[in-house]
Amino acid sequence: YPPWADDIKAREEAIGEIGQYYPMLYTTLFMWGVEVLGWEIFMLAATLEPDRFHEHFIVPCAAKSKAIVTEMAHASSAPLIFVHDDLASATGPVFRPSWYDDYIFPHYPEIWSEAKRLGKKIIFAADGDMTAFLPKLVEAGADGVFLESPATPVETQIEHFGERGRFFVGGIETAKLTFGTPEEIRHMVLDLHKRAAGCPGFGIRCCGPLAGNMPLENLEAYFDARAEIGATPEDWRTCSRV
Repeated sequence: YPPWADDIKAREEAIGEIGQYYPMLYTTLFMWGVEVLGWEIFMLAATLEPDRFHEHFIVPCAAKSKAIVTEMAHASSAPLIFVHDDLASATGPVFRPSWYDDYIFPHYPEIWSEAKRLGKKIIFAADGDMTAFLPKLVEAGADGVFLESPATPVETQIEHFGERGRFFVGGIETAKLTFGTPEEIRHMVLDLHKRAAGCPGFGIRCCGPLAGNMPLENLEAYFDARAEIGATPEDWRTCSRV
């Protein structure tokens, strides 16, 4: 029972009935190399000595991640566990696809196994264009995705995760919220709602943070449009959910 499990429970209690706190592991597997080694050393080792890198770095990281995901699943009352791995850049895979097939995807089912046994749904989060990896995520047992848009097209996410029993979370573009007009933002929300209408597990959300540099009129347009489709209370400006 790790010390940070108390933090998960405290956050759940603070939110109460107005929302759902969910835990997320940022370094699910691929990101261990980025965070611990940095891109240059990671890419050199992974490409020049892939088998040794797998044995001495990826395998121990997979074991660590399994322990963390298991701890999160036991500590959290949330039905969803978010796992994050930036497998791709804005233009697609960082390494050749077969590298991921050999060294990354085989570990995901084991990392998620205890959480899945407990009935948790695994939501895979990532930036970059993940189009090439969506079938692999389905095969590995991911129940849903929370991916940057438009790097990974919404249509592609719906194709693989739009059916019953799977989840597609996101779809709102941070850049458009920041630099678009209120009317463009309203159109984005309504259009996304229309395109995702056939997805039982769809949850509309901005794929990046609602940063402080977003114009107030854009944020108001966003939440007004959310209210229009029933995703936000109509009286969101004045209502209190205490």
